[in-house]
Amino acid sequence: MSSQTTKRVWWEFEDYSIPVEITSREGLVLRTADQTWNVELNASLNWAGFQDLPEQLRLPIKSYLCDVIQRNSARTARTTFWRLQAIRKIERSKLEGFIREEIGINLFFAFKSALDNDPNTSQDTAKDLLSTFRRWYVWCSDAELPGFSEEAALQLEERTIGGSTKGKLVLSNDPDLGPLSFVDDTRIESVIATDCYGLGGLSHSDLQGLVAVMLSKSFGLYGAQLQMLDELDCYSEQLSDGSDIHWIETPRLKKRGTRAKVGTRKRRLSTRLAACIEQLKRNNAISQAATDGAFRESSGSGPLFVRTVPRANYLQTALAKDAYRWSLGDFVNATGSFCKRHALETRLTPRRLRYTFATRLVDEGCSPLELADALDHTDLQHVMVYFNSRGRIVRQLDEAMATRLAPIAMAFIGKPIAGAHEATRADDPASVIRFKAQGKGNVSEDIGSCGSFSYCGLDAPLACYTCWRFEPWINAPHDIVLSGLIRDRRRRQENGLDEKMVQIHDPTILAAEHVIRNDGGPDQRFRSRNQVHRPQRAERCLQAIH
Repeated sequence: MSSQTTKRVWWEFEDYSIPVEITSREGLVLRTADQTWNVELNASLNWAGFQDLPEQLRLPIKSYLCDVIQRNSARTARTTFWRLQAIRKIERSKLEGFIREEIGINLFFAFKSALDNDPNTSQDTAKDLLSTFRRWYVWCSDAELPGFSEEAALQLEERTIGGSTKGKLVLSNDPDLGPLSFVDDTRIESVIATDCYGLGGLSHSDLQGLVAVMLSKSFGLYGAQLQMLDELDCYSEQLSDGSDIHWIETPRLKKRGTRAKVGTRKRRLSTRLAACIEQLKRNNAISQAATDGAFRESSGSGPLFVRTVPRANYLQTALAKDAYRWSLGDFVNATGSFCKRHALETRLTPRRLRYTFATRLVDEGCSPLELADALDHTDLQHVMVYFNSRGRIVRQLDEAMATRLAPIAMAFIGKPIAGAHEATRADDPASVIRFKAQGKGNVSEDIGSCGSFSYCGLDAPLACYTCWRFEPWINAPHDIVLSGLIRDRRRRQENGLDEKMVQIHDPTILAAEHVIRNDGGPDQRFRSRNQVHRPQRAERCLQAIH
């Protein structure tokens, strides 16, 4: 290897994930290398207007526009393009000073000052320009582009621009930037469970995406932390009783675009996540044989997330050992592919999963100090937004609401069968799962079978509807289970119990409704006792709540 090293700035083209071609929402194919992008028949974006901007601003703007064009209308793309050109109102000499080492909050204040001092820019126009700037900055921080700081993004979200609600962009039900909703979170948990149970059948890239989603969801890791994870950071210890306990040491990183570790935080891994990581390590070993171990150091340590093709600009430099690490854009692409593979209409990124992780901890009742520790913040300044901008409300979920949400959540992941004779454990009477119907003489109703040959110890049938081993019988009275769960939820709410106790069985409610509605497959036909009357009952409930 040559001793000559290539000088690396804090930003580089490879970090921006700008594809060669993109397809607009209207179906037009655009080449990103072209100076003019024709986004619709009578509208085009000419990048000549951005030539006088420094490249460390031009690249993230182009990366953001690629996403806007693919996900939004041509009109939105044109408006966004025009508004971001207004950054040129900042004096060039001052602009270069603001972005020399990072793109921080000072750029926003400089932009605001330039607009305030421009006699040709009205107050309303300035508000629109600043709002677009904020959306762009938050998106870039979400995608973890170099120089965009999470702290600055949080500060921007806290600011009120033109009367917008404080923290609205992220700490709200915003479908693109906010924490995942209850339904989205339930659905993602279901597909994660499906992937974990079929772990051996996943391709290497699908497994990488799954592990990235699970790590971000479990620990709130952002892309730069995932990027610097090595295989040796995940390990197991054997206890005196022979059982294993699994650990991960999450990297702590320097800021300002550098990626050097400054320490680690030791966290415990679930058995399920540990199994996925071990499978990923085995797959990496196969890749190691194909590359003659090029991505491993002499100590045997290598990145957990490995590229099949190295980044050529890192080879023959001091950063050669990182040439096989995923780029930050790879993680955004992997989480997007995870959603696409499961037909999830959810924009998923490590940063959004981090927001979800934080808000769930707040809902669980953690203190600001505990949240700061979980997110690895050095102070409480930036965690208070999760407490101040997120109201705690008991979700309304009645039978009608479950009817509407169940197909979206897809909480049920079991296998429906005709009866006990089709069960995996058909010869075992103990496999039959029963539900005691309240108000009917406490008669036990047979509702399905358990396909597991091991003892789980969970509360049947409440834990069964969200278990992949559950085999519900098609003709069983699942509507009685649903009604019982709804009544029990309403009773807990009326008694003033904590919202977490009220909502504890919500995924089970959605899964039970999913079973009744037969959203699991076209060949199954559930015939519960009152199924004929269920559409009329649901319609009356919907009319009542509107």
